[in-house]
Amino acid sequence: MFPDHRTGLRVLTGLLAAICSITGLVIQLWNISGVWSWTTILFLVSIVCCALLILFDPSTVTCRFAVLKACKHIKEIAGETIDIAAGDCSWLNDELPVIKRKLDNGVRVRLLCRPTQDADHLTAIRELSKYQNADIRRYGPKFELYLRCIIVDRNRPQHAGMLVLDKHLTARAVLGRLSIPRLLRRDHSATVISSHSRLFFLVTEVFNNAFNEGTPKWDCVAPGNSGTQKP
Repeated sequence: MFPDHRTGLRVLTGLLAAICSITGLVIQLWNISGVWSWTTILFLVSIVCCALLILFDPSTVTCRFAVLKACKHIKEIAGETIDIAAGDCSWLNDELPVIKRKLDNGVRVRLLCRPTQDADHLTAIRELSKYQNADIRRYGPKFELYLRCIIVDRNRPQHAGMLVLDKHLTARAVLGRLSIPRLLRRDHSATVISSHSRLFFLVTEVFNNAFNEGTPKWDCVAPGNSGTQKP
């Protein structure tokens, strides 16, 4: 669903592990070489390759730029609905053209976000709120720090997709109070969840509950600056 270079890497490492294992076994059985170090080396290489095969799981994206790409891609493939449990919508300006194009094509968008005082973020949110098939709400208190995900086409089993997002604190833990370089400020991971798994159903239900308990008064920055709201 989200092809990237790591899928090919998994195939390559798996093939290399199989070749090394078979070659090492053949050398040992036929005693082609009297130097056992070759079999040992091949065996160790096969173990390393198998370990890499496990580590490069294509269902999980960890590089920040790969996460942003995956988040944009899942919205691009949506044909019916897009549900987004976001943070402060700092990403929205970059992806606004994609979402607006989907809205123009009849896709329904539900967006959960935190209140923000950033003028650019508010402008993007207000732009979405102008669409009849877009519903933007603010997190309820008990869901504020609980849910980050993107769900598309939730009622179309053959086309449904989901990304569950997680923000790591690795950079802060390592650097402490030192200034964090910009490239490390948004250290996220995203996991692709199969629409056939129980977790897909669970996350979808949690999102529905969070959205139902959210408030449509997402713009609570200052009096008289409420933007376009929907009941």
